[in-house]
Amino acid sequence: MVSTLTLSEYSKQIKAHVLAVQDGTLHLKSVVVGNQASDMDSICCALTLAYLRTVTQCADNEVCLPLVACNREDSTMRGETVFALKQAGVEMADLVFGDDACVSMLFDKAVAVGLCDHCKADDFSQQGAPKIDCIVDHHKDQDAHPQVQGILRKIAEGYIPQKDTKKQLIGSCTSAVVENYLGHHAHNGVELLSRDNGAVAIVLYSVILIDTGNLSVDMNKATNRDIAACGITRYFAGGLPSQDVWYQQLIKAKTDIHLWRPMSGEKILRYDFKVFTSTDGTLRVGISSILCTIDDFVAKPGWQEVLSNKTKAGKFHFYIVLCYLIADDGSVKRQQLFFSDVKGRVKAASDFFRDTQQVFDYKLTAPLDIPGQPVEVIAFNQLNVGLSRKAVGPTSIDFLNSECQ
Repeated sequence: MVSTLTLSEYSKQIKAHVLAVQDGTLHLKSVVVGNQASDMDSICCALTLAYLRTVTQCADNEVCLPLVACNREDSTMRGETVFALKQAGVEMADLVFGDDACVSMLFDKAVAVGLCDHCKADDFSQQGAPKIDCIVDHHKDQDAHPQVQGILRKIAEGYIPQKDTKKQLIGSCTSAVVENYLGHHAHNGVELLSRDNGAVAIVLYSVILIDTGNLSVDMNKATNRDIAACGITRYFAGGLPSQDVWYQQLIKAKTDIHLWRPMSGEKILRYDFKVFTSTDGTLRVGISSILCTIDDFVAKPGWQEVLSNKTKAGKFHFYIVLCYLIADDGSVKRQQLFFSDVKGRVKAASDFFRDTQQVFDYKLTAPLDIPGQPVEVIAFNQLNVGLSRKAVGPTSIDFLNSECQ
């Protein structure tokens, strides 16, 4: 018989579950881990998938738990995630974060590990790599973890416009999670989405709107699967304002200037950070997505030193900072900044990105003026605003691969 536990009740019990797992009175059937960027998609997918596994697969003495890769202090930077989870009765502080003392213990005691919003173990989830038993993702399959096969390997490439105009399969990983819920006929997935005034449905719907720019087809964000997944609004009828109003509330929470203005350069770079590696594993690039302009970032005290320290600490071949802003009128602005301590590397990387013969044409403008005119830093406006990190990551890998030759 399926548990009657609600998402809110489940989240409030996570801390007690961690203690019970630690003292051996509760069996940890699995942990579900989002990617190291810990964006809204990763956090909410990990939470809702761990909840789904708990209520449909666990006995009374078993549990599945979500893990969030970012530091606990950085969780408050994710305003839209905090805002949406509150609507569902979930407090961000109740989750388990990457710097919590219990993380290594949980990876050790978990029988299995599920990946969501990434399909290859990253710096955080690597400690659970041997136990990975399922993947739910919307990035290019990197052919990692071959033990995960069949319906447990649910990987649909993100919607990225390519030169052959091929349309990919899915814009938000949460759309795949919605499909997982609806596929639970034996456990009545519709009832799980509807439970507690549609708490799960509200969370998943909110992420899809953020990931797809309010279901924007024109911006090459939303696919038919994303649009179909948003049919879950029927499970929380009356629980939210109209789609456009709710999206604007989410964006306002995400881009709150009072939240971002006092942040240091170092903290801003931690907000949404990922590592991409060359095919042979020898070269790495660090990529930070930020919610302020390049001008605002380079006005932060010590920004070059911060980039230099992060590049050296991560042993990155080079580093990219991606700026993403949404104006009040809904227009989007994107910028790219390249950094390296090695002379000539920034030019090589940026020239590679500006080469229109590559798969993605970013339409990068002439270099932006940067105070002090640092030698190994170059930044551009990106006029092709439909290209996100889902494109920048693969292009970075292609450049790294060319450097390995």
